[in-house]
Amino acid sequence: MTTFLSFYLPQYHPIPENDNWWGKGFTDWINVSSARPRFRGHHQPHLPADLGFYDLRLSETRVAQASLARAYGIGGFCYYHYWFNGKLLLDQPLREVLNEGKPDFPFCMCWANETGPEHGMALTVRSSLTNHIQRTTWFAIFLT
Repeated sequence: MTTFLSFYLPQYHPIPENDNWWGKGFTDWINVSSARPRFRGHHQPHLPADLGFYDLRLSETRVAQASLARAYGIGGFCYYHYWFNGKLLLDQPLREVLNEGKPDFPFCMCWANETGPEHGMALTVRSSLTNHIQRTTWFAIFLT
């Protein structure tokens, strides 16, 4: 049987780094709201419906998202996580899922291996044995 997963992007809550790079209160909701059509038939912006402009710091938001996903046949979330040489960004929602045990919804993780200011990240990713060991050690907490 096939299981459909939905990518879960954690950029829908403010963090100090984004405040510094993009301005106070920046989240991807700013990008969503300011999207403009680029060609005929390209309908933009697509504004949120059922859950509104949610904040991923709120447990009830994450529970509602899982309920909605389940109702539409999604079998789990694939959480993006950001790791820059030991520095985690946008990890609060995933940590809270682990700590609270909710939503009770299957998930996996995807490393958003992005660098550079074009992604809003003035950080780099360096490959080293120490960095890989640190990241693997952090990642292992989600496997217990």
